[in-house]
Amino acid sequence: MNISEWISGWALRAPNRTAICFQDREISYAEFKRRIEAVAAALKELGVQKTDRGAILEYNTPDYVTLIFSCARLGATAVPLNWRLTIREHLVQINDCLPDVLFAGVDFLEHAGELRESCNIRHWVSFNTTTDEWLSFDSLLEAGTGTTVPPEGDMDSALLLVYTSGTTGKPKGAVLTQNAVYWNALNSLYMHELTDKDRVLTDLPMFHVGGLNIQTLPAFYAGASVILHPRFNAGNTLHDIENLRPSINLMVPATMQALINHPAWDNTDLSSLRLSMTGSSIIPVPLLQAFLDRGIPTVQVYGSTETCPIAIALAPEYAQAKIGSCGKPVRYCEARIVTSEGGEAPAGEHGEIFVRGQNLFSGYWNDEESTAAAMSVDWFKTGDIGHTDEDGYFYIDERSRDVIISGGENIYPAEIENIITGLHGIHECAVVGKLDEHWGEVPVVFVMADDGERINADWLFSALEGQLAHFKIPREVFIIAELPRNVMGKILKYKLREEYLKNDD
Repeated sequence: MNISEWISGWALRAPNRTAICFQDREISYAEFKRRIEAVAAALKELGVQKTDRGAILEYNTPDYVTLIFSCARLGATAVPLNWRLTIREHLVQINDCLPDVLFAGVDFLEHAGELRESCNIRHWVSFNTTTDEWLSFDSLLEAGTGTTVPPEGDMDSALLLVYTSGTTGKPKGAVLTQNAVYWNALNSLYMHELTDKDRVLTDLPMFHVGGLNIQTLPAFYAGASVILHPRFNAGNTLHDIENLRPSINLMVPATMQALINHPAWDNTDLSSLRLSMTGSSIIPVPLLQAFLDRGIPTVQVYGSTETCPIAIALAPEYAQAKIGSCGKPVRYCEARIVTSEGGEAPAGEHGEIFVRGQNLFSGYWNDEESTAAAMSVDWFKTGDIGHTDEDGYFYIDERSRDVIISGGENIYPAEIENIITGLHGIHECAVVGKLDEHWGEVPVVFVMADDGERINADWLFSALEGQLAHFKIPREVFIIAELPRNVMGKILKYKLREEYLKNDD
């Protein structure tokens, strides 16, 4: 068994149902099945075998998801590449996993051409064109049409090799098996109450497990329809919510803010959405409230690349009552808060979040040392700091590396950030630690604000007086036009430290 059978099953049961809606085109489950089998046959003819790897450098397209399922059928591994990375960054990943074939979209052919000079990949396939240097994906599809190769993939096959964001150093390739993707899909069905009647809007990049695995692949398991956008654009998203009527979508803080700020936000009919999910970082409560105020149950999901990613989620009925919480462990996953002494933390006490389940990664590619360091027996140590309340709901406090220790006191930046973002005129902020001769570290804050001239340390102290202990109040304020982020909207605090604090006297 392999997960391409999800598509085969729905092609038999509901052949004419729309599997993918992309721009002005609709692809039925029957057509989707034929494309998957044709591409698998063509790749087999090229010599792609079980356990071989295929790198993908492209925006979200139907061909992208076709490749994922074709790899599943063959037992090969897809390596989604982040198209925002540089040549140097891609070469680190490519030379680490040594793919046998690379697929690139037209916007990335020049970039990929530079990669060719420094790596040894057998086959180069373009989604859009045929040249002397590039095979055409369409020609592969045509060559494989009418040919069916026996499936070689199974649930133990590595399906995805996804490189982590690398916010603290060299990225690591997390290996996700078909079995992990399957159990993640079951968690998604539980979390979303996903059925074949749903229409899922995907506009986050599928090179990330959030865009690919939280809703998109699970939608195909459920027999739902996926409205696929090449990349996020606030105007396009609002347009399609009103006109194509999706029932579920997924956001990150940056896309939430872009939608709220768009001129069409107030007048767009959002009534088709029965649920919006958001994640990837700690979500500012004002963003959640803005969607709740529009009548959209909007809740957090928590996980990481290594958890495929669904681990903890908030049920829609508690979207307002437990706003700010990421919920409870999903049905087929366990989570707990572990103290520095190794015991389970009681309610209200901070500790590291551990996760266990069939959805976990099988390890980091060619990195046994990092894999062993990330695990405690069969529990994955997320590196995130959190706590639970008296009702057992989880809250994310901060990445463990971002905890500020000042005079022996732990300071959790999220606590400060949530209060500062509620101050008038401040859009978003990030609190980091700055070295201090006396206290070891003190908090400082980077602020995106309407009127930066009035915002300084004295103003902030007055605004926060009585709301936070004095040692938690940032000692300095840096006004910044844009906070540095990765593609999923996570603020890159290490860049703030490197660019603003490294040479600060």
